[in-house]
Amino acid sequence: MYPTTLGELEWTRYGAQDQEGGWIVEINIGGSIHSATYSLESLTLRDFEKVSLGTLLTKHEAQGFDLYYSDLVPTALVADLQEHITDTALLLAQRIQSEASSIPDIYLAGNRELMGLVSIVTSIDLGFEDGYYITGGQLPGIFMRTDLLGTEVRRLLTHEYIHHVFDGLANDEILPAWLTEGLSKYYEFDVALLGPRPDATRLRLLTSTDL
Repeated sequence: MYPTTLGELEWTRYGAQDQEGGWIVEINIGGSIHSATYSLESLTLRDFEKVSLGTLLTKHEAQGFDLYYSDLVPTALVADLQEHITDTALLLAQRIQSEASSIPDIYLAGNRELMGLVSIVTSIDLGFEDGYYITGGQLPGIFMRTDLLGTEVRRLLTHEYIHHVFDGLANDEILPAWLTEGLSKYYEFDVALLGPRPDATRLRLLTSTDL
């Protein structure tokens, strides 16, 4: 909810993973219930090219990179993540005082089961990870699931992108895992705290602190 320039209270709701169709919202203001209805429709990206990678993926062309998304990935989320990673690349370049790195191709799986099918084709033992980054080879890029909270999906994409950035800065030298994970974790929070939902990031920052 937010006040307009006319001093009137308005509201907006946008959930990339909300089910399409009619919705109703009730707002309690001082004990008085106000209700409103609205509808959600699927965003059309006009993507037609399909590729097979353990499961069928749809290709979405972005500026300088491509996103591939499986079934169960909302098209609105694809558009959101395209904007998010572009902004993240510019912001991270400012934070580490370097030129903005190229953005690798991104592969989005609608749930863990689909993620598992993709990981088999990419020869990755998935384990408990929700995403991973592959450098070099025939399928370099970021691979991740999307059936998480919006803030978590963006955090995951940022984390894997930071791996890509520091791999490039290392000039093909193999960095120790503790260093790459430490850098990715630090800048993951650093970038997110400057984003649209810093309080959600602060909560996760506190819960992940080793005491």
